[in-house]
Amino acid sequence: MGFLSLIARTDTDFYCNGKGTPYYLGIKEQNLCLCCTEIQGQPTLQLKEENIVNLCGNFKGQEPFLFFCIEEGSTFIFQSVSCPGCFTATSSMVGQPVTLTKERGKTKNTNFYLEGENEIQPGL
Repeated sequence: MGFLSLIARTDTDFYCNGKGTPYYLGIKEQNLCLCCTEIQGQPTLQLKEENIVNLCGNFKGQEPFLFFCIEEGSTFIFQSVSCPGCFTATSSMVGQPVTLTKERGKTKNTNFYLEGENEIQPGL
């Protein structure tokens, strides 16, 4: 099982009232980060080979790699900065990839528990 690394982008370029601070989401101890891009006009979630610490070190935030981490009770949702209204989602079926959805609370899960290794880290 892979763990997430979450590192805040602390500049104010992407801060949004009501959504808070944007975060980079990476796979811990791997050079892979979640990225939201449009492919054939459709928002698509991809894993890109990028070091999360290097992304944080860039002078300007890398919008496709940023997600608002919004707390909802004891869970968190991740909304894409570059594709507003799109949320990371998982299927209730085992073995399905993490995707993006605009429909919260329907057939896909958009709320995530973060604990232990998946702690949110402040920006570097």
